[in-house]
Amino acid sequence: MTLKVNDPSAEYTAGQGDRDLIDALMGGTAAMRAVGEKYLPRFEMECPEDYKKRLACATLYPAFSETVKNMTGRVFYRPINRDEVADDLKGDIENIDLQGNDLDVFAASWFSSGLAYGLCHALVDYPKTAGLSSRADGVLTLQDAKAANLRPYARLVRPHDLIGWIVEIQNNVSTLVQARIRETATVRDGAYGAKLVNRVRVLEPGRFEVWEEPEDSRKADWTLVDEGQTSISSIPLVTFYSGRTGMLQAKSPLLELAHLNIKHWQEQSDQDASVRFARIRIVYAAGIDGEAKISASAESVVQLPAGASMGVVQGSAESVKVGSDSLAALEDQMREAGAKLLVKSSQATKAVAQAKSDAIVEQSALGAMAQGLEDAIDQVLQIMAEFRGIDDGGHADVNDDFDALDDQAAGVDGLTKLVASEIISEETAFNECKRRGVISNELDWQAEQERINSGAVNGVPV
Repeated sequence: MTLKVNDPSAEYTAGQGDRDLIDALMGGTAAMRAVGEKYLPRFEMECPEDYKKRLACATLYPAFSETVKNMTGRVFYRPINRDEVADDLKGDIENIDLQGNDLDVFAASWFSSGLAYGLCHALVDYPKTAGLSSRADGVLTLQDAKAANLRPYARLVRPHDLIGWIVEIQNNVSTLVQARIRETATVRDGAYGAKLVNRVRVLEPGRFEVWEEPEDSRKADWTLVDEGQTSISSIPLVTFYSGRTGMLQAKSPLLELAHLNIKHWQEQSDQDASVRFARIRIVYAAGIDGEAKISASAESVVQLPAGASMGVVQGSAESVKVGSDSLAALEDQMREAGAKLLVKSSQATKAVAQAKSDAIVEQSALGAMAQGLEDAIDQVLQIMAEFRGIDDGGHADVNDDFDALDDQAAGVDGLTKLVASEIISEETAFNECKRRGVISNELDWQAEQERINSGAVNGVPV
C-alpha cells in the first residue's frame, strides 16, 4: 500500500504500544485513569458503575516518572560546560530554541524524553530568508541577517512526531534521505481568532516541504502549503538514543520498570479494595423468619429463636498484610530496576579522550547515555555552525561523574548527623555546605533563618 504524506510508517506503528504505556505513566494518576480498562482491567462480574468508582479511587505510585526525573537530575546537577563551544554560537545557545530556553534547559528536556522513550530528536532549522535581502540579486548579506536577527535554532522532535523515515546505504554508510515530522501551527482565523492546524514537514537533503491537513479530511487530501531549499546538504535531524535498536529505532531502557509500575497500579487497586472490605463489618442473621424484625446495637442484647444465629463477616487482616507485603516487594523491584542505570559495568564503556589514549574505563549505563547526549549536542552545534557558515561548532561537556554527586549526598548526610549529635552547630553545617558547593555562596545564614522562621518554603508561604 502506498503511504500518504500523513500516514505513519510500519516502523513507527510498531512502537506505538510502548509509547502509549510510557505516555500514561509519565502523565500520572489522571492519565492512567483516562485510559481506563487498558491498564486496569474490569473484573468479569464487576458492573460498569462499580468499576468507575474503583477507577476513580485508583492512584499511581510514580516510580517510572520519578526515576526519569531523578536520573535526569543526576546528569544535569552540574551545568553543561560551554568553554569549548564556538564563540559565534555562544550567544545562540542562550536561547537555543527561540522559546527562551538555554542549552541546559533544552538538553535536559531532550535527555528526559530520550531516557523515557529510548530516543528523542532535535531538528536544527533556520528562519526563512525570502524577501529579506537588501541586494537587487536577492543574495542575503551578513548585515541583512543581523538586521533581521536571523540565526540557526533547534527544536525538540518527540518520538511521537517523527512518523516516517527512509534510510539508504550511501558510500557504505546508512544515511537518512527522508524524514516526515508531524507538527501543529497556529494560524489566523478571521479578524480576531486563531486556530491550530495539523501539518507534516517532509525533509530531504537540501530541501523541505510542508503539507497541511484540510478542514474536512474525508473530502480532500492534504495540501502542499510551503516548500523550498536549505543551505545544507544533509537532513539537520539529530537523534539522542538511550536504548538504540537500529537507526531511528529504540526501546526504552526503563521498559521493564514501566511494566512493573503497571503491575503496581493494578495491585494497588486490589489492595485498596481489600482494605476497604477489611474495614467494613457486615452483620448477618441465620435461622430467622424472613419477615421478622430485629434490631441490634452495642448497648443492647438481641434475643434469637432457637436454632438461629447472628455473626459478623469481615475481611481478613492477614489478606491485607499479604497485599501490603506484595506492594512493598514490587516497590523494591522498581527501585532496583531504576538503580541499575547507575551500576558500573564493563558492558558500558567509553574512550578516555581527555587522556588522549586508547584506555577504556568502566562506566554506568547512565554515564554512557550522558556521553551519547554530549555527542548529540556536538552534532547540533556543528549543524548550527554550517548554517552560520563557520567550520567548527565546538564541543559541549556534559556531566557523567555521578560518584561525585553520591559523595556529596553522603557528605551532607554526615553533616546532618553531626548537627543532630550536637557536635557542630547548624550554622557551621550551613557554611560547610557552601564551601563544598552544595548550596550557593550567595545564600546568607541569617536571611535563611528568617525565611524558615516566617514559614516560607522554597519561596512559597505555608
